[in-house]
Amino acid sequence: MKKKYCFLLVLAVLISVYSYSQISQGGTPPSFKHDLKSDNIDMITLPKPDFVKIMEEDKFNDENGELYRIGVAIDVDLNMDNSGTWTDLPCGGSIWRLKIHSKDAKGLALYYQDLYIPFGGKLFLYNENKRQVIGAFTEFNNTNEGWFATEIIQGEYITLEYYQPNDGYLSSIKRHVSDTEKQKVSIGIFKVDYYYRGVDGVIGYYADIKEFDLKADYSCMVDVNCNPEGNNWQDEKRGIVKIKITDGSSSNWCSGSLVNNTAQDYTPYVLTANHCGYSN
Repeated sequence: MKKKYCFLLVLAVLISVYSYSQISQGGTPPSFKHDLKSDNIDMITLPKPDFVKIMEEDKFNDENGELYRIGVAIDVDLNMDNSGTWTDLPCGGSIWRLKIHSKDAKGLALYYQDLYIPFGGKLFLYNENKRQVIGAFTEFNNTNEGWFATEIIQGEYITLEYYQPNDGYLSSIKRHVSDTEKQKVSIGIFKVDYYYRGVDGVIGYYADIKEFDLKADYSCMVDVNCNPEGNNWQDEKRGIVKIKITDGSSSNWCSGSLVNNTAQDYTPYVLTANHCGYSN
């Protein structure tokens, strides 16, 4: 039975600037603060996908109205036991770093089947020029099953950086750490998405693109940018999202909108259509 995983990539349009919205705690990777070089850390180079086959499939799918494919998955088996490099920090604590590379990728994204971050731990991801940084992902991102996914990182390189504080730091911020919270960190990656088209306007923000263009429309339909039909929907259009649907080895774009609820508590609900891959 083929499994279908659906992950949301949310774009919040704020006047002329858009930003990602993936739940994290913010912060700066420790290697940036200590100016640690990345020359000596472990790097995994993945094979470039077969684009002769991909182009043939995309031509058929595009002509037949299928979801717009933007990336393909590369199967991997990467974890903290078989990959990465540990480095002790001058101020205490340590970091584990792993760089993943696949030639000519417009972006890379990771899928985890065994992610557990203990109390005090922090996971960051960033691109080669360090201008796109996501995280920190912490114990708040743990799930019962260990499944997780992180958003598209621009370019053909992606670096993971995990910070593990020392016991003294943990004692200073919390009197008692339970046995569950002391559980050993685990970062297990089973898929790397290789993006080759359709993502320039999404991750291009980190290359100094400051505007998410909502002006384009199609002559055969009425949309939110039409005048006067869309005049009363200008607030709602700021909730437009792109949804990344991962189906087997393919990642595709669909769309939807953020919606509020009657409690007005900003629970991040997303309204989308059945054809976006949820029918199965």
